[in-house]
Amino acid sequence: MDKDDWPYLEHLATFLNNFIFEKMDNSEYSKICASNKGCSKYFDNRLMPLLPVQVNFGFTATQTAIRKTQEAVYLVNAGEYEKAIYCLKNALNHDPTYADAYNELAFIFGKFKHDWGSAKEAVQKAIAYDPSYPKYSNSLVGILVDQLRHAVNVEDFLKLTEEVELAVANYVEKNPGYPPAYLALAQVQVLRNENYAVWTKTLNKAKELYTKSGFSVTWIPLNTDQINMIIEKTHNECEKLIRLRNELMISDKSLQRERECYKN
Repeated sequence: MDKDDWPYLEHLATFLNNFIFEKMDNSEYSKICASNKGCSKYFDNRLMPLLPVQVNFGFTATQTAIRKTQEAVYLVNAGEYEKAIYCLKNALNHDPTYADAYNELAFIFGKFKHDWGSAKEAVQKAIAYDPSYPKYSNSLVGILVDQLRHAVNVEDFLKLTEEVELAVANYVEKNPGYPPAYLALAQVQVLRNENYAVWTKTLNKAKELYTKSGFSVTWIPLNTDQINMIIEKTHNECEKLIRLRNELMISDKSLQRERECYKN
């Protein structure tokens, strides 16, 4: 099975899940899920969250971890971040190798706690346990760029730029046909101070790939307007990075002048 088939399999899984659950009672559905031993872990892990939350089939450790992770997502959406963290740690107690739980932990630590160290540690575990799933590499880049946006001096900015460059290089190399990887590459080109034509060309490459695949980073179908919105949003983020870099450079030069004046 080629990973290009994943989005189609996931949409098929969604359709089958809804159809089967409507046509069969819980006991019949339970037997189907219990006998589903031939599916890969990738496919199984992304099929299970589609099951209705209220149904209890006596899940395996991995299936329980999946359900706990889904519960944590609901808690995050409700703003209950501490409860979500507790829920995700509970999920990992059931299955310490469940990558999605680490990815959700990384999201909370980075987005809401600004605990970059914990966020990076969590997402790197997600990548280690499921290296073939590009969403986790995308999460790592997102965390690094978000941390970079909070840089307070040129030294931190340049150090984080190196981290982002390395992460994006690995991301694009492993996923050459994955549209979000080129959104990340455009941001790296901005951080390298490459000219407008270079990074906008990369954004156009991302747009072409989105149009060809028709799916988002989480394999949600996209129409033309939605794709344009993604590209426009990234374009705006690139311009913000340019302004941040320029502001830090100006601030650093001013600080150097002040130091020179103080010495004299």
